[in-house]
Amino acid sequence: MGPYVFFYAALIGFFAFAAIYHFVLWSASRRERLLAVFSFDCVVRAALCGAILRLITATDPAETQEVVRFRIALVSFQHSGIRSLEFT
Repeated sequence: MGPYVFFYAALIGFFAFAAIYHFVLWSASRRERLLAVFSFDCVVRAALCGAILRLITATDPAETQEVVRFRIALVSFQHSGIRSLEFT
């Protein structure tokens, strides 16, 4: 389980960096809506990787169910951000 945990921990860091980087780029110009949406998407993906990391280290079925519900909520947020691009 060691490399699997390390992989998802690295993904959290990569997505968090991408979210901060693209938010800074967006805040400099505030014209490119795509940068803000991509930053939001990276935040959601970092949270999803965190949820998966918590899921694979869970020891209790109740905790596992809580994480699954959290992942479902995050995916709905992610789809709403992607859908906002379609109506631009």
